[in-house]
Amino acid sequence: MGKSLIQQAEIRSAASHLQKLETSYRTFQVKYNCIMGDCANATEFFGNDFIVVGAGCPPAGGAGNGNGNGDGFIDDAGYGGTWFCEPTQALRSLYLSNLLPTKIISPCRTGNTVYFQSINDSCGYFYKDDLYSAVTPMKINSINLATFTLGGSVNAAALSPVQARLIDEKIDDGKPATGKFRGLDSQLPSDGGIVANSCETSGVYNLNEDYTCRALYYLK
Repeated sequence: MGKSLIQQAEIRSAASHLQKLETSYRTFQVKYNCIMGDCANATEFFGNDFIVVGAGCPPAGGAGNGNGNGDGFIDDAGYGGTWFCEPTQALRSLYLSNLLPTKIISPCRTGNTVYFQSINDSCGYFYKDDLYSAVTPMKINSINLATFTLGGSVNAAALSPVQARLIDEKIDDGKPATGKFRGLDSQLPSDGGIVANSCETSGVYNLNEDYTCRALYYLK
């Protein structure tokens, strides 16, 4: 009974966490009339060079470091710096606008401000696409939840299939490959390769409680 109550509380917290981030995403859009990270005039709101110089993404407009290209997507702004362009700007601008409902953490890549605290003390981050499941119609503006390996990989497990299913059922459709919340197969830290059927099998979440899932939550 005790374990069940604890798990239920964790699931409620995780679901609430994701929904708060989505609310922040939408609130920012209304407040600033642009997508966080993508704002072509972000430096007007947050000052010139509000992103650390050398973060890997030149300013799209040439005026200050931190402006996006205004195309409506949290992406690399055409510069190819997938980790450090608009995803980094998204997190930083959300933080500076006092809309980030969590902590910025850097347990996996010291010195970067790409990550925020997520489920099971894992890392959450915005990314230009979902990276691994390649869901073409919904590839951009997503929250990725993963645990990072020492080698810097971004696809190690962050939660168990049971946790993923319960969260999915609470805020989405309960299916790993459809809807806004997606449970994805993950890699083992030792070999770096994606392990097939580690999170779900034939469109159904597995039943184990080991950490073998990554997750995506689509913001649009």
